This record gives sequence, C-alpha cells and structure tokens, in this order.
Amino acid sequence: MALPHELAPSVTGQLADLVLGIDSAFVSDDDLTKAETCFLDWCAVALAAVDDPIMRLMRNQAASEGGNPQARFLGSVQRGSAVQAALVNGVASHLYDYDDGASSIPGHPTVPVGSAVWALGEREGVAGRDVLIGLIAGIEVMCRLGRALKPNHYAAGWHASGTLGAIAAAAACSNLLKLDRQRTIWAIGLAACRSSGLKAVFGSSAKPLQLGHAAALGLQSADLAARGFDCASDVLEAEKGFLELHGSKFDADAIFKPLGHPLAIHEARFKRHAACFLTHASTEGALAFRRAHNIGPDQIAKIHIVGHPELKTVCGNWEPDGGLAFKFSAPMVVAAALSGIETGSLASFSETNARDPRLRALAAKVVIDTSDEFEQEESHLTFEMNDGQIFEIHGETARSAPTAELDQESLLPKVRALLRPLYGETGMEALITTFRELHNAARLPDIASNASHAAAE
Repeated sequence: MALPHELAPSVTGQLADLVLGIDSAFVSDDDLTKAETCFLDWCAVALAAVDDPIMRLMRNQAASEGGNPQARFLGSVQRGSAVQAALVNGVASHLYDYDDGASSIPGHPTVPVGSAVWALGEREGVAGRDVLIGLIAGIEVMCRLGRALKPNHYAAGWHASGTLGAIAAAAACSNLLKLDRQRTIWAIGLAACRSSGLKAVFGSSAKPLQLGHAAALGLQSADLAARGFDCASDVLEAEKGFLELHGSKFDADAIFKPLGHPLAIHEARFKRHAACFLTHASTEGALAFRRAHNIGPDQIAKIHIVGHPELKTVCGNWEPDGGLAFKFSAPMVVAAALSGIETGSLASFSETNARDPRLRALAAKVVIDTSDEFEQEESHLTFEMNDGQIFEIHGETARSAPTAELDQESLLPKVRALLRPLYGETGMEALITTFRELHNAARLPDIASNASHAAAE
C-alpha cells in the first residue's frame, strides 16, 4: 500500500499537531471525568493482579535489573525507573484482560497509554490534570490510527493494542513533557519503528507483556526525543514505512479529521465480563436468553452463534487449557453465562472451571459462523431445544453511558468488587474518591501497599 504522494510527509506531522492541540484549554470537564474513569478502571484491574505469580516474576525481574526509584509498581512496596514502572503496571493492568477497550482500534487504549503517562507523571511530579490530558491525547492518536488501518491491520494478525499502543504512549508522554513539534514527531517515529505485538499469543501471559512493552517503549521514545535523539520524520507514511507494512488499506480521513469534540477517549468501553471483548456480545445474548426463559442448560440441544469474523479466529477455542485461555473461548464463556456462573468475576475464569466437564459439554453444543455484516460488538444467537423449540436472541456488547459522569457511576460496582478484598470498605472508597478528584490533585497519588496483603518480595 503506497500512500498518495500528496500526503507525504504529513501523517506523522498531523499526529504531532493533534498532540500539541490537546491542552488544558481544549479539554472539557466531561473529557477529564472520562479520563479519571479510565484511570480508575486501569488501577483497579492492576491491583487485582498484584499477587499473581506473573506479577511477582515481573517485579523480581525489575529488582534484578536495578533502577532509579522513580515510580511505584501499583499496589507494591517496590519502585523502579519510570520505564520499568510503565512495563510492570502495563502487564498488571492487562494480565486478567479486564481493562477497557475501543472498537475503533480495535484494542485496549488505557493500558499502554495510561501506564506510560502515569509512570512519567510520577517521575516528573506533575499535577493530575496534566496526566489526564496526556491520556486524552494518547488515546486520540491511538483511535485515529486504529480507524485509519481498520480492519486490515488487526485482521492480518497484528495486536493493535501493542503496535498502536506504543505510538500512542509516545504521543501521550510527548504531551505531558510538552515537547515541541519536531521532538513529538521524533518520539512518534522512535516508537513506531520499534513497536510490535502479535495476536498469535492470545491466551498466554505474552499478551499482557505486549501492552506493558508498548507503554515502556512509548515512554522511552518520548524521553529520547526530549534529549534530542532524532528519527526520520516520516516513519509512518514513508514508502515501506509503518502504515504500508502494517495494513493493506489506509483511511487518511481518520487522521486528518480536524480536532474537535467528542474526543476519542469517549469511545473507551469498560468491561462487564472478565473475558475478551469479542465474547461480550455473545455473552450478553446468552444472559438475555437466560433471563427471558426458565430453561436449564441440559434442555439445550444446540447454540448457533453468528458474529464478526474475528470471533471465531480469536475466540473459537472449545477446550481451553487454563484460566487465561478460558477468556478467549466464546463457547465456554457462553456456557458459563448460561450455567449461572458470574462472568464479571475474575475468580470464575479459573483452571478448574476451564476444565469443568459440564461446561465443556455445553460448550460442545455451540456452533460459530461468521459474517462480514457483523461488527465486533454484536452477534446473533439461535437456541435449539431438545423438544424442537427455537429461540433467537440478538446480543450486543454493553455500551457506554450517555455522559462521562454516568459512565463513571456504572463502573463503580466492578471497581468496588475488585478493590474491596484488597483495601476494605474505607480504603476502597478513599481510593475511588482519589481517582474521581485527579483533576484537582497537585501530584499523582502514591498507590502503594495499603492493601492488607501488600506484595513484597
């Protein structure tokens, strides 16, 4: 794919201009509230993973490397360099695949962008409002790149949360550091030329590692650019550059659309189910069927799901071999929902449930077909009963609330469920209030080891 000559070399420059255009005067209170909510969700899902063996491994790895204690590893007594914190917190906040998503990418915006800009904000000692604006700028870049490359980039096997996340993290950190246009262009290029991420690792711990890597890479790229480390100014749009190599089609309008409201951060959706976003529409359909009909799973003869092509490609696993793989099994998640298992609970996605013979027997009744006419957020389910009855349900991923404030309120039950076991009632509410007031904070809060079982190696 060669870009039209008249666009070169302006794509990277246009993204830099967007980054520079998102400042305190431009963002609205609604934008800031949405950004606070994204950070609250990000922190809650990261803290839930603090004692996971993978996170102990990550913190031990950072300790073995050494590093200036510039930023906190969320929920731990440990600190590391800002780049290390971006990596560790990025892995933590995506480890259980319960963080937010945006269909325009398609992928997870807050983990790579938020992990980078939060660690940088801690190191620099800046106000909460500046970090929120950095997040808003980074997500704007990520969603625009996602729309420009959709659907070919993701369909080709690239993990957009990692590839585009690194570029977006660099943009966010450039915004926070208030880099000039040339250095912002360099930062974007330094991230783009090194970004990576493959869907082939979905269902393993390498998936969250890719997002942590994107966060760390983006922060490092902005730091290098700030010091004067140069890069080609057209890495994205050059012949054989990022855009040509990462997608067979490119929609320039997505990049060059004038900056305006609503900003892309409002596309972020918060998960109601602790599984891959691609399973959510089918899960919602299964729950709707269960609410509408008093029919036990043993009365179901067949479940026919029609959804987006990626549903079968990414989540067409009928026999997951563990809890992480369970999250990427549409048949098993649907079986769990039909069986009354709480799909919003992290504990439900255990190795025991992944191998439960009753769930696997129900999952075996699921047939998945796909259609290009379906978006990732929708599916159609047909339930065939043993007695021949047929029921049809349209499933759709839960949408964001009409305003950022309502969106925040709707997220609180999930956040409380994740934080209550760690911080107790008083500590949990204090932490929630802290995030809801980030726009007024002179510095970022130290999300340290005030959990009763603080992680310490």
